[in-house]
Amino acid sequence: MNTLEIVAESNRIEGIDRPPTEAEIKEHERFVELESLSIPELERFLRVYQPNARLRSQPGLNVRVASHVPPKGGEHIVEQLQALVTAVNAKTVDPWDAHVRYETLHPFTDVSTPT
Repeated sequence: MNTLEIVAESNRIEGIDRPPTEAEIKEHERFVELESLSIPELERFLRVYQPNARLRSQPGLNVRVASHVPPKGGEHIVEQLQALVTAVNAKTVDPWDAHVRYETLHPFTDVSTPT
């Protein structure tokens, strides 16, 4: 699978029904080449898809994703995301579990219905 196909499939999974943009492809290529992950790198990646998304580090930055209600916004979101980033960098969590933990935490605001 080439980068275009990978990004297109990732977009489809996220409900984005259009061909990937040049910016999305370039950002994906940059992101997967990172030697280590960080919260600022996640923010940079996310900005390509959702320029107005914010880290849910403040109380009141709550989201609801279909029937899933992630933890309420606050400093604990940053702490939990940093713990996940640390585990990813240390390779103590496999990619699937990292993805599930990330989606469960839902650390950034998006087009989901605020709660």
